[in-house]
Amino acid sequence: MGWAEDYDLLLRALRRGARFAKCPEILVRKRETSASLSRYDRRYGRMAMLQAKVHHFARSGLAELAHRIVLIGSGRAGRSIARFLQSEGIEPQGFIDNKQGPPGRRVMDLPAYGLDTAGDDSVLRSFPDPIFVLSIGNPTEARKMELRLESEGFRAGSDFFRFL
Repeated sequence: MGWAEDYDLLLRALRRGARFAKCPEILVRKRETSASLSRYDRRYGRMAMLQAKVHHFARSGLAELAHRIVLIGSGRAGRSIARFLQSEGIEPQGFIDNKQGPPGRRVMDLPAYGLDTAGDDSVLRSFPDPIFVLSIGNPTEARKMELRLESEGFRAGSDFFRFL
């Protein structure tokens, strides 16, 4: 499929209802070297893993709700997720950036809105029953956005998903 088989196995299991947790004991030891596939093979790279997530997301129980997807973040990662969604036949409604942008802006021929840094979150409510996909590459900024969505009453795992 273009991504690591073990990652694909985990995503398929998750899609079928498997539950995961951290195990406190060391169960397996593995050795990595500079020759390990995970160090140089593109199937282990960030974009391949992102494509795998989108692929399985498109096949999850949420696929019927795909017309409600709004991407938060229009940077490199957000545009990649949009392309991967489109390759799965899913057309996002548009983009929301975590910073205010010029009115009428478009990204990949989709509308792109900016959030008011003063805290006006009306743009979040401007989409009918949205499912937000967080595609902000910076982990600190992504976490801030998660907290902002939660403060507005959106729930992780049903109203929004973080793909990075």
